Amino acid sequence: MKQATEPSSPNSPAELDVCGALGELIGFCEILGLDRTLRDLLAARERVALDRVNLVVLGEFKRGKSTLINALLDRELLPTGVLPLTSTVTAVAAGEPKLLVWLTDGETLEAPVSELGRYVTEAGNPGNHLGVARVRVQIEHELLEAGIDLVDTPGVGSIYEHNTNAAHDFLGQVDAAVLVLDAGQPFTAAEQQLVRELADRTPRVLVVLNKIDQLTEGDRRATLEFIEQAANELLGSERDDVFPVSAREGEGTAALRRRLRGLATDERSGTLARSVAGIAAAAAAELLTAARLEISARELPLSELERRLGVFTARIGELRSTGEEASELLEQGVRAALSEHLDRPLEAWARTEADRLRGELGAYAAERRSLSSADLSRALSAWIDERIRVEFASLGDEYEPALAGALAELQERYAQRLQSILDEARALAAEVFDTERGELWPPAGLRERSRFSFKLDEPQGALEMIVGRARTLVPGRVGHRMLLRDAEERLVAMADRHAGRLRSQLHEQVVSTSRAYRKELAASVEQAIGGMTGALARASSRHAEERDDARARLGELAGIVERCELICKLGRAS
Repeated sequence: MKQATEPSSPNSPAELDVCGALGELIGFCEILGLDRTLRDLLAARERVALDRVNLVVLGEFKRGKSTLINALLDRELLPTGVLPLTSTVTAVAAGEPKLLVWLTDGETLEAPVSELGRYVTEAGNPGNHLGVARVRVQIEHELLEAGIDLVDTPGVGSIYEHNTNAAHDFLGQVDAAVLVLDAGQPFTAAEQQLVRELADRTPRVLVVLNKIDQLTEGDRRATLEFIEQAANELLGSERDDVFPVSAREGEGTAALRRRLRGLATDERSGTLARSVAGIAAAAAAELLTAARLEISARELPLSELERRLGVFTARIGELRSTGEEASELLEQGVRAALSEHLDRPLEAWARTEADRLRGELGAYAAERRSLSSADLSRALSAWIDERIRVEFASLGDEYEPALAGALAELQERYAQRLQSILDEARALAAEVFDTERGELWPPAGLRERSRFSFKLDEPQGALEMIVGRARTLVPGRVGHRMLLRDAEERLVAMADRHAGRLRSQLHEQVVSTSRAYRKELAASVEQAIGGMTGALARASSRHAEERDDARARLGELAGIVERCELICKLGRAS
């Protein structure tokens, strides 16, 4: 049996010896079988040895992460396009140009950089059927040579669930982060949850507001102000690390590149030290929990342990069902909110406002009765175009706050319900295995009310001439009356079409935001419950050891608890 690292003397230093702690924790992970935590610790130890920072680019699907990295490196290196990338995380580092591919079966491949798409795109590697564990692209570039690796991650919220899982699974290896937002729909619920997770574990978070070329100057200022305020609230301090860019056009990337160069040269060592200390503290907390649970389980007779495991498993099944019911209630609430705050108001608008618009159109036409039929046709087309744009921009501004508020309240209730499920799981484990509840699992971070911002695309026209040439040839008042009647029909048709478009777009945004939020929080609950169940299952499987071995194991676990308590304390203070 592998022995734990010898505990240090009682006169432990007041500061965390990061390298020593990593070595100890790696040994503890091997003893307790925590494979994912072991992987993160091994990666952290390698970064410390090389004095390199993982600068990880995160964000939702289709935010332009790969395009941004290409812009920062001044070359078309990473594949971009409409299809989401596969579950593979891709690191770009300094070195002799080549592509290194690590497979899940342990094999390592070397290939030309030009073959990257074969391994990291859904088109080249659908569902990661090649079994790619990770990819490293080496190129020569001064930003990379300064001491940072740029890491491209799959988008959260992708239609491919393994992409979202891969992105979240990599959070344990983030030293500094660039969160990429879309200027058209900044800070969705999933993105806010991601920022909260980053704020808890990452010493440096930069926020990039991408695709600003799609906004007017006024919208840019308003959106940037919103992002800065939201970032301050989510990250818990005043932030000046918000960068408006257009990665595709290259706008704003020079300022971001200068900031990253400063991070690489002036802040690298401090950022890496704080990051690895945090990783060590998180790993120590997880190991501490697993060790305590195993100690509690081992002190029970095997028959009693099996009975309690059965009770725990059955109750956890009930809690999972409760979570599914809460998810269904959230979905029902979203549908009701859409009906109350969008569908019914739009129907009422159509009933009451059509006559008003026709009246305004008639008055406009009467003021221009001296125009020729052709000129009047063009004037009426232009009026309808502008009036519909103004009308539906106003409607979007009117409906969005009520929808956003209703959705925030629904999701807050859902988050509270999931938090209560986690609390029940912790209490259950404490009750069944006679462990202090506070020792079991740290909070999952399901805490703050969500904020939302919906931005409608500009209405697209169908603004062809109201009538054909034949109408414009009818003379005098008769021709004008025919033109006005056709214009009224076109006005009503356009209003109906844009009402349908407004309804469809807001429905899609609300439903997709809600589903992403639900998936992220449910995954947090499942991860915590899975951690408890796994630790207890490991304890049960090892319970039948010989008595001497069992006594040695308990001593080993006690040593792990003692060291992990100290590492937790020192790591969080670093």
